[in-house]
Amino acid sequence: MPVGLALSTVALVLFAQLPVHGHYFRNLFPGFIVSGLGLAFVFVPMSIGALTGVRRADAGIASGLINTTQQIGGAIGVAAATTIATTFTARYVDSHAGISAFSGVALTHGFQIAFYVLAATAAVGAALAALLIEPQPAQAEHEPEVGEPRVAVVSQHTPVCRTGGASAAQLEAN
Repeated sequence: MPVGLALSTVALVLFAQLPVHGHYFRNLFPGFIVSGLGLAFVFVPMSIGALTGVRRADAGIASGLINTTQQIGGAIGVAAATTIATTFTARYVDSHAGISAFSGVALTHGFQIAFYVLAATAAVGAALAALLIEPQPAQAEHEPEVGEPRVAVVSQHTPVCRTGGASAAQLEAN
């Protein structure tokens, strides 16, 4: 994961250096490639780490929580980056007479600051991941011995489907 965050940092710095009249292949494409590799090296280990040790009965809930936190975190990140970009675009316009907030120079300045802040955040994440995450060997699930009955693992959060016309009172009693 630290490698992925470091690659994401590099990509964000590349995006922060975009010129006003940049070209796709020369200016954007390298950042897209590095960013794609970096995010792959972040999201896959994060998902593996978050689901390691989760019982099969709880895997759906755990996966849903991962996806929910990624969506909420992404929304907060976009809101923060947009706020930073808008604030610094407005500051640039205020300090340069005759420039519109919609001019390429003002918008580029605002987004450059936002990308540098995002790059710093990714760099801090890479450093924290390198320092705090300890690799651990995978542990295999316990397989029942020959003759040992196979019992489904059910958590308190897993819905259980019962057959045989049990009433609600009987289900609550169990």
